[in-house]
Amino acid sequence: MKKILIVYYSRTGTTKKVAETLQKQFNCDIEEIISAKNRDGFMGYLLCGREATLKNLPKIESNIKNPENYDLIILGTPVWGWNISSPIRTYLARNKSKFKNIAAFCAMGHDGDRQSFREIEKICGKKLIAKVGIKTKNARKENLEEQLEKFILLCDKFIKGEAEEKKPIENHYSKTENIISIDDFSKIQIRIGKILSAEKINGADKLLKLKVNFGGEERQILAGIAQYYNPEDLVNKECPFVYNLAPRTMRGLESQGMILCPSGENGPVLLHPDKEIQPGSMVK
Repeated sequence: MKKILIVYYSRTGTTKKVAETLQKQFNCDIEEIISAKNRDGFMGYLLCGREATLKNLPKIESNIKNPENYDLIILGTPVWGWNISSPIRTYLARNKSKFKNIAAFCAMGHDGDRQSFREIEKICGKKLIAKVGIKTKNARKENLEEQLEKFILLCDKFIKGEAEEKKPIENHYSKTENIISIDDFSKIQIRIGKILSAEKINGADKLLKLKVNFGGEERQILAGIAQYYNPEDLVNKECPFVYNLAPRTMRGLESQGMILCPSGENGPVLLHPDKEIQPGSMVK
């Protein structure tokens, strides 16, 4: 017999009710995710929506049950702003490599379950064996078991070996070269600099010499944008720069950083904050 674990987070009790109904059906283990933050009341509601939108990973208590010991993990989450709840996101980030097979259910005010299921599959790199979205108003009705009937049947088929295990989703990042970790990225300091002056360099068609203010510190930075921008048009512009790049010498001049800009069909395009910001501010 395949072993099942139901893991859920519930702020108001709705997701908990669905989880406990399923636990009775499968007679399996169950574990509630406990958030380290107080999420009660209206302020808690606002906090939850903000975290879900920003895809934050808040602190949760360590899980007691090891997902590696189970054949199927059934994940339960409320939908916050058309996203999975942030405590569930943290749980997935911690344990996704331990999942053999997954199913999921969502409790929601209106909708957002489809997007939440896609997100769970993307994070875990696995297809869901079964999925169901339950509206909050319907979860309070006496026929909750009937609403979960199809979900239960699909999970039962898997338990009895009548359903094929879902193949892992191909992760396109695995084929991308030069992947870096978050630790690698955290080494890069990106700061907003205000361009004080810009001038062409004799004998260098592509380079401009910029004097950039980083909030009390001025640096000389060479930028290969001379063919696309007039020097006078850059004065007083605020742009992101790699701040902790090792200095290098070009055309006999030292460059103490690097301007960041995407390259389009017509050349590089400078990026600017949509509001005025203090020079030297970190980009995070």
